[in-house]
Formats: sequence, structure tokens, C-alpha cells
Amino acid sequence: MNKPSELRKKKLTPLARRALQVALFFLPLELFLLGFLIYQITLNPATHLYVIGAISVVALLSNIIGIGIIRNRPETGLWISGIGWLVLLSSFCFLFSGLGFHVFLFTVLTSILMVSRTLQGRQATVFIALGFISGILSLLVDQFMPAERRVLDSSLRIVSIIVAVMALLFIVFVIRQFRDYSIRTKLLIAFLSIALITIVVVGYTSVTLTTNEVNDRVGQGLASLAASTGSQVAFTLEDDLDTLRTLSLNDPVQTTVMEGNVRGTSDIQTMLALDIQWATAPNDDPLVVEVTKHRLVLELQDFQNAFPSFVEVFVTNKFGAVVASTARTSDYYQADEVWWQAAYKDGTGNIFVGEPDWDPSILKLGSIIAVPIYSHTSDEVIGVLRATVDISRYANLVEAVLLGQTGQADLVFGNILMYSSEAGIYSMSSEDSTALNAVTGEYGMAYYRGRPALVSIKPVSSPYSEYQNLLNQLGWRIIIHQSLTETQQAASTIARFIILAAIGLGIFVIALAFIAASAFVGPITRLATVADQVAAGDLRRRAKVESKDEIGSLAGTFNSMTAQLNDMVEGLEQRVEERTKALATSADVSRRLSTILDPSQLVKEVVEQLQSAFNYYHVHIYLLDEVTREMVMAGGTGEAGQTMLARGHRLASGQGLVGRAASTAAPVLVTDVTQAEGWVANPLLPETRSELAVPLTFGGDVIGVLDVQQNRADGLNQTDADMLQAIGSQVAIGLQNARTFVRAQERADREALLTSISQRIQRTNTAEEALKVAVRELGRALNVPKVSVKLGSHEEQE
Repeated sequence: MNKPSELRKKKLTPLARRALQVALFFLPLELFLLGFLIYQITLNPATHLYVIGAISVVALLSNIIGIGIIRNRPETGLWISGIGWLVLLSSFCFLFSGLGFHVFLFTVLTSILMVSRTLQGRQATVFIALGFISGILSLLVDQFMPAERRVLDSSLRIVSIIVAVMALLFIVFVIRQFRDYSIRTKLLIAFLSIALITIVVVGYTSVTLTTNEVNDRVGQGLASLAASTGSQVAFTLEDDLDTLRTLSLNDPVQTTVMEGNVRGTSDIQTMLALDIQWATAPNDDPLVVEVTKHRLVLELQDFQNAFPSFVEVFVTNKFGAVVASTARTSDYYQADEVWWQAAYKDGTGNIFVGEPDWDPSILKLGSIIAVPIYSHTSDEVIGVLRATVDISRYANLVEAVLLGQTGQADLVFGNILMYSSEAGIYSMSSEDSTALNAVTGEYGMAYYRGRPALVSIKPVSSPYSEYQNLLNQLGWRIIIHQSLTETQQAASTIARFIILAAIGLGIFVIALAFIAASAFVGPITRLATVADQVAAGDLRRRAKVESKDEIGSLAGTFNSMTAQLNDMVEGLEQRVEERTKALATSADVSRRLSTILDPSQLVKEVVEQLQSAFNYYHVHIYLLDEVTREMVMAGGTGEAGQTMLARGHRLASGQGLVGRAASTAAPVLVTDVTQAEGWVANPLLPETRSELAVPLTFGGDVIGVLDVQQNRADGLNQTDADMLQAIGSQVAIGLQNARTFVRAQERADREALLTSISQRIQRTNTAEEALKVAVRELGRALNVPKVSVKLGSHEEQE
């Protein structure tokens, strides 16, 4: 099954294969962008979203068509895929704000990538120009189109990361492939990169700094206004709470509630029956009249006249029954209500403030406020005072907030309801709620209420209020928002000027790139021709230095390099001859050493001949002490050698490179002693930089070590090791021969001495004379000042 596909793949030309790789690179990106658009449509369907989605589908189809055409007509198929990709990228700037630089950068990078892999000559130039034009149009659209486009918020950071990663991958790819490009392409890429960096760095940095500065100033103003508005709402709510608490301490209220407690009952069945009676009875029913016509009602109505924001006020006893009310309530029994249970709190009392809701009793949007009624004489909760506050009292505070043409304030109650000067009270959309949750600092940008805006959110709070805990539990918030079009008007003007300047500079750099490429290619091409001739073997060829710039310097450097190469080739035979001479010297040294029979003289000749023949920094020889198994220095060159020899310098078994060579019976080469482990420095030889220790072996036994040192790193190599190992073998044989000769000479001398003494004793006539001769000759032979013989009689011995 794989063979047909492999054959088809083999039939692709190199250009078609590279074009196919580029088109397949675009394909997953287009699928990703199409999926992102589908996700945005699910969040907020809009006509322009469907239009951009259609463009994405067309671009995807064009890429698929281009992939199909690439096999036979690679350049045509690549153009179809590339144009669709450029159109798709540019269209995103019509939908989302803040993408101009990202699209510009991504467009230019992909254009250069496409050209560097496939197109050549005029087609490459045209496509790169189209990529820059498309990117510049994206910048202009992002800066000059109305700001009523979608803000990506956190998604913009994701896009930035994606673009940064793609830019990094692009840079890595270009660097890896850069050596395969022609000189013209390299120069174009270099200059275009400069233009790209210029536009991105200058434009993006300037626009970002300017926009951030403006946004910060406006955002701080919004935050300050939101905080002051939140404090005003908090103070208003605090006034309402204080007013109700004062009313709860009123004597008529206290008296009425205590009377109600006396007449009331805690029996649930009785209370439920009264509640049913209340719900079905006419207004003239005694139960209804008792509550709505109670003498306290006049006090409560006077209270309402003084504080008209309280649209309903009533009082319950400690059993939850309504005692007096300014209007007929929907229920008589209130103890089963959440607000009553929170305010009564099992007799301990607490303040309750509810979120705004539709109140059927007053047919208005209001917020319930309930306070416990404490007895004058004790801390006992004897009832609950409840009022419904018209939320317009708080709305007036936010309606008064106007900032510029579009700046407005909203009051959010909890997480569901919101009051605004435009729409009144309504449920907050999930999209707005998500957008607000993304604003975490003093201010932030969000797609809020159908438009991109600068938003600041502050809690309804008063840090010095005794009700601060209650305010925190309520979670009311003030939202100040202003359209980005208005907040960034000044920044947009400056940004547009910067963008236009950066674009103009970029176009100038691009034009300069093509001019410079044409000017530089000629001299470099001629230099490349000379380089080819030199590579063919003509080392006497020289490049013409046409200028004094870097290219001229390169030509001069190339000529110098060629001359050095020619000298190197000509000097090769001389170096070979020198090496041959060194080997011959080594053989001569070996022959001369074989004639020396004195071990001390042999060692001295070895070290001096090796240093003289090979110009070593220092040479010395260690011999093995068979008793202590230490390596004892037997000879060395120079003053350092004489000093160590006089000191009786020796090394323990395994110590340093010499000890290692002796213990392993193998040469030890260190080309850089500063990097070697176990190297032992010698203060008498401070210039040592490389060292070679060669064991002297005879009959498989190590009898010594030849150690050579050089005063430069890499001054010794394996060639030296091989040569010295051969000389070391000769030295070991010479030492062994010298030792054998010395022992034989000593034996002969002893035998001659004994013969001489024996003959002289034989020429004596008496025993006494024989003893005298023996004593005298032994003293001379042993080199002792006194020799005596003691004789005794047989009786003395007994």
C-alpha cells in the first residue's frame, strides 16, 4: 500500500516538494483561525463574524486547491495558497482591535518564509512586496478604523505568544537554511528584517507606550470617580440604616410592639390561620383595620413624609405578626420570610439589606431594609422594623455621573441585577459578567455592554462606617465605563502619526534593500568566481579589490588567505623533511646510547641528547628502587635536573604521571597539564604545560620511566609518544647492558684481587710474614685504616 505513494512522492520536483511543505504549513494555521472564529460566533453572533468566517472558509479552500495544483504547477499552486493566506490574515483586523502589529509581523514572516523556500527572482520580489503591503494595510486598518471592534483582552496575550513562537521558529528556520540561499536572497532577507524590526520596534513600542500612558491616566480617573461614587452610595445607605434604627427607638414604636407581643402568640397554626385570613379578607376586616388603622400608622406616615424614599414601612412583633403598617402588606405572618429571620436572628438581632426586586405590595422596584427593635430597658429584641426603599434614591447618584461623551456609571447589586441610567434594572448578561471578572486591577479594558470600553470597578464601601461588614457582604459595586474610542482619541492620533512614520521608514528601507542588493551582488559574485578557481587548484589566483568597504576587505582577506594557503602547501615538503630529520636523529641517538656502558653516563647522555635533538623544555629519567619500589631520579637536564638529582628526588608508586606510567607500564600523555587530574606540579619547572611519561621496560618488567616536558600546551602529541617509546626500549636495553657490564667488571676485579693477595702470601716464608701480607693487602683492598689479626694458643681457647 505504501509503494504507490512513495513513487508519487519521488516524482515531485524539489521545487514542488518545498512548495507543498509551505502550503501544508499554512493549512493547520487556517484551521485554527477558522475554529477561533466559530468560537467567537458562539459567544456573540454578528453579521461581520459570518463574513470573516466565510473568508476563512474561502482561504482554506484556496489552500486545498493550491495543494492539488502544486504537483504539476508548483508556482501557480503556491500563489493560490499564499494569496488566500494573506487575505485571511488581513481580514482579522476588520473584526478585532489591537491585532495590527501581530498580523503585520506574521504576514511578513510567512511571506519571507514562502519566498525563501520556493519562489525566485521577480516572483519572489513581487510576493514579498504583497506581504508587506498586506501587513501595512493591516496596520492602517487597526489604527484608522472605528474602535467599535471586538477586544480580545486575555486572548490578545495568547495571540502575542503564538506570534512570538512563530517568529522564533521562523528565525531558527532561516538561520538553518541561510547558507543555502543566494547572495541576493540573503541581502534581501537582511534588509527586510531591518525594515521589519524598525516598524515593529518603533511603531509597536511607541504606540504601546502612548496608549498605556493615556489609558493609565483615564483609568486612574475612572477608578477615583468609581471610588467616590461608591462612597456616596455607601453614605446614603448608611443614612437610611441610621434613620430606621432611630425610628425603632421611638416610644410609640416601642409601646406598639410590646403591646403586640402581649396580645400575640407563638403558635404556628394560629399564625398561619391569621395569615390566610389576612390574604382573603376585605380591607374593612377587623384584622386588616387593626393593622392599617393602628395609631402608630400616623407616626409611620409622618416618617414617610419626612423621608419619602421609604415607600413602605411596617412593624412586627417578636412572633413575626404585622402590628402596624403604612399599607396593606401581602402577608400577615412574616416570620417565615428570609429578611425577618435575618433581622430577628433568634432574638439577638441583625441588620438586613436585600437586593433590589419587584415588591408586589408597593408595585415598585425596591430594596428591603429590616432592623431589629431592641427594648429600651434591655438588649432583648422585641420586634422587627421593615422598610422598602425605592432604589431610585441610589440610582440618582450614579445617573449624575457623566464623563465626557460616553462615560457612565452603573450600580451592580450582587452578581445578577444592575441599575444603569440607560436601561434601569435588568439581569446582567453572562458575557458582561465574564468581561467584568477579567478586570482585576484599578481599571482594565473589556468588551462591556456591546462595545470595547475602559472600565473601573469599585465596591460600595465606606472604610470609616460601622456598617462596613454589611457592605462587604452585600457586594454592591460601582462600574464606571467609557468607550475606548473616546479614551484613546488622543493616543490614536499620536499612534497614527507614529505608524505612518514607521511605515514610511519601512518603505524607504525596503527600497534601499533592493538597491543595495543590486550594488553588492556584482563584487561578491566576482569574488565567488575567484574562489571557485582557487578551489580548483589555482592557488596563485587573486581577487580584485574593488572598494575599501567590507567587500573590499573581504577580497583582501581572501587574497591573504590564498597566499597563506599557497605558502602552506609549498612549506609542506619542508615540514616533512624536518620530521624525517627528527626521526633520523632519534635513530642516531639510539645507536650512540648502545655504546655507553656506564649507567650514570647513559642516563646523562639520554636526557641531554633528547633535549638537544627535539628542543624539549625538560627531560629526566627515573629508575626503580627494587627495595622501596620508589621511582628515584637518576638524571635530568639543566639546573632543575641537577638540583633534583642532588636532593635525591624520588616519587612514590603511582604518584604523578611518572608513577602512573610505572604502575601501568604504559605511556601517559597529557597535552595540557592544567586540565589533567592527578598531575603533580614541580616548582623547579614552572613553565611546564604538557608532559609525556614513557615506561622503560626490559623483559616485561618496568625498570624506570623516561619523562619529557614541554613549555606549551599541545607541545607533545602521540607522534612524540611513539618515538620516545621506541627510544625508551633502546634505553632500557642499554641500561640493562650497562648494569650487566658493571656487575661483571666488579666480579672480575674481586677475582683479580684475590688472586693477587694469594700470590703474595704464597711468596712468604713464615706464618708471621704471611699474616702481615694478608693484613696489609686486605686493608688496601677494603680501604680501611686499620686491620688486625689476633692469635691465641690452644690452652687459651680451652
